[in-house]
Amino acid sequence: MKKQNLPNRSFLNYFAMQTIFVMFLFVSNIFPQVVIEERVEINPDMQKVEADFMLLNNSSLVMLKTGLLKVNYSFIKHYNVELPDYSLLKVKFLKNNVMISDSVKPRFQNYNWWTNYMYNHCSQQYEWREGYNYAPGPYVELGSVVEGDTVQFTYYSDNVETQQPIEYDIYSATQNGTSWNVKLGNYNNCLLDFDNLLQVYLYIYDEEETIYADIDPGVLYPGDTAQVVIKRRLPGGILEDYPPEQTFEVGMLEGCILGNILVGDSLDTYFYDVTQPIKFIADTTGDSSGVVLLSVGLVDTSSLSKIRRLANLRSEYCFYGDPLTDYVTAMVEVKEPELIIIEPTTTTVDTFITAEPSMPELILKAKLEGYTGGEYTFEWKYVLSWTSTSDDPDRTIQRTFEGSEPGILSGITSWEIDWDDAIIGGDNDTLFVSVYTVPRVYKDTLINPYRILGTNPTRQEIREGLTTHEQIVVYLESSPKWHHFNNNGFPIWGNPHGYGLMQLDPATDEQIWNWRANREEGKNRLAIKRSLAEGYPSRVRNGTAWRDDPVGDWYPIKYLNAIDFTTDEQIWKEAHHRYVGGAYWRWKPVNPKDKNSSGEWISSPRGRHSRGEEAWEIYEGIQIGIYPPGWDN
Repeated sequence: MKKQNLPNRSFLNYFAMQTIFVMFLFVSNIFPQVVIEERVEINPDMQKVEADFMLLNNSSLVMLKTGLLKVNYSFIKHYNVELPDYSLLKVKFLKNNVMISDSVKPRFQNYNWWTNYMYNHCSQQYEWREGYNYAPGPYVELGSVVEGDTVQFTYYSDNVETQQPIEYDIYSATQNGTSWNVKLGNYNNCLLDFDNLLQVYLYIYDEEETIYADIDPGVLYPGDTAQVVIKRRLPGGILEDYPPEQTFEVGMLEGCILGNILVGDSLDTYFYDVTQPIKFIADTTGDSSGVVLLSVGLVDTSSLSKIRRLANLRSEYCFYGDPLTDYVTAMVEVKEPELIIIEPTTTTVDTFITAEPSMPELILKAKLEGYTGGEYTFEWKYVLSWTSTSDDPDRTIQRTFEGSEPGILSGITSWEIDWDDAIIGGDNDTLFVSVYTVPRVYKDTLINPYRILGTNPTRQEIREGLTTHEQIVVYLESSPKWHHFNNNGFPIWGNPHGYGLMQLDPATDEQIWNWRANREEGKNRLAIKRSLAEGYPSRVRNGTAWRDDPVGDWYPIKYLNAIDFTTDEQIWKEAHHRYVGGAYWRWKPVNPKDKNSSGEWISSPRGRHSRGEEAWEIYEGIQIGIYPPGWDN
């Protein structure tokens, strides 16, 4: 990106107060992201009447005259750490107690560092404090006010001790000659001094008719055109059109390489004695960005002779000679092409996996604002993850979906996320979009645009294709009954590591978020447990039960006369018990030391639970029309 050599003329300082307001309106767009965590109210009942202003409720000034309100950021004191970048004076203009504008005034730069050995009356000892004094500059116009208007002032900064954002009201306001001295900040009663202080001077000037200039829109991309709006500003801030025959002088003071002024069919950096419309066209190359500052002045016949005397003088502006008129300034920002994600927005949206299940249809939109180089390709990546903090250790599921889409110029490109047959949800997602051109790379990122949550199927959908015993597993494992997702839309978790309808442990990512995959795997595992139950007696006879079954040290030797299970009750009690863990039946020989000993199967649930008994009891009840609570047959 090219850098500009901006002019450094001393007399421009006079016009800085004309331009600083517009410059910081751009900066102020950043600040609403900061969350105010605390608000400090001091002396809330204080009320004082002075010339020009009346202090009201320690946060507002009532205007007692009509004119142009100006502020001088005279002094800032801040202890221990440098002033945060977000520090600023916030100004709200109200008419008859109805807010008509919300303005954020400049933050502050440059400081002097010093140290102070101070006595702390609370700890009763001396302590060193680092001080930072800021002196931010001359008067700045805040806007026109009318007698009776209310203007609110607050100082947005930090708590010196905690560094947390705070909004301070007016601490004191006193008349100082022709201005008001207003202090905002925190007075530290232990130090008997301000540890964070903003001091400003306010003054209402008697307004005369002036020229008003603005550039609309205020932000341009390569090749864009903006209108230079020139109007009369009457006392009270009323704007009025000039007659069509009124002529103007307009020139580029800064931003010489960023574009040209357009009058009629002519492009140049300077025009004199021209009428409206006047436009500004941003350069089409798109390899530079910055601020363009225009001078706009009224032409009268007495100034025409100055052209000859100044025509051959070289200026530090974008044109030869100095402006001939008393002028005001107007500003426009010229930006390089910018990749913008249009959809989704910065507001997190809840979207849902359907009960079928299928993933939501998510349409993404992006554009390369201000690009004039033809065709290109959007490369996108969407990363979706969810962490189960109930599990120990935490379990994180993450999937990445990516693709590419063609784009052209500044047009909007839309595409739908291809989920690649996956079923996954989450509350932590990031969208990355990039465009690679020669020689630039454009990128935009959106954090947490969505929460993708689960939708529970109906009981009828869950039961479809399940045997009674499989339904019993769902009934006993799910909590709430017949639910795969909890009330927050996330998969149900159960101790120690179970997930979903069938409380699978272990479970794959797909089985955690896809209730059908969870149900099918639960069916398979129950079938395996039944098969193991049927073969259990033969393994006792073969002497392999200690290795292949959850029986611990029950069988130190093989027992050749252990009989097979002969009833469904024996098999299903064993199968259901094994689904949770352990064995339900135990072969008890008459003589434990004799492998040929006779014996019998006894109920001796291993695993510290009674699932086998509980499941069989439910099954028997269903056979005769007695259903457990919540079954809702």
